[in-house]
Amino acid sequence: MEEAVVKVKETLDKYPPGHVDVLATWSLLCRILCARYGMSEDKYDAVILEAIGYGEAALPPNSPATQYTPNVMATVAQAYRVKWLTHGIMKDLETAVEYSNKCLQHTPGEGPGKAWYLLNHGQLLAA
Repeated sequence: MEEAVVKVKETLDKYPPGHVDVLATWSLLCRILCARYGMSEDKYDAVILEAIGYGEAALPPNSPATQYTPNVMATVAQAYRVKWLTHGIMKDLETAVEYSNKCLQHTPGEGPGKAWYLLNHGQLLAA
């Protein structure tokens, strides 16, 4: 898992400023860090906060909206969900639901991923 983090960070360093794939790569890094945090027996808050930071950096107003925006919002929602599951802080769950709502709002009609986003949203609301 650590090797994946290093490789994705190296990839980020190679993109020119403003390259559209940077957003998707930030989202991927957020997912990897979130997974690493979830699998770790020692929950280091710095890891989940780093994951959330990379995800939020890829979202407006920090970055322009693109076709990746709903996916990044869903990723950040899941990172906050993992943080909530670990610490039980209601604000983390509320933030996860907010990002999930934004994700659904940015996914047109029956756009790609809509069913998956709805499933994740339902899981958050049921929590």
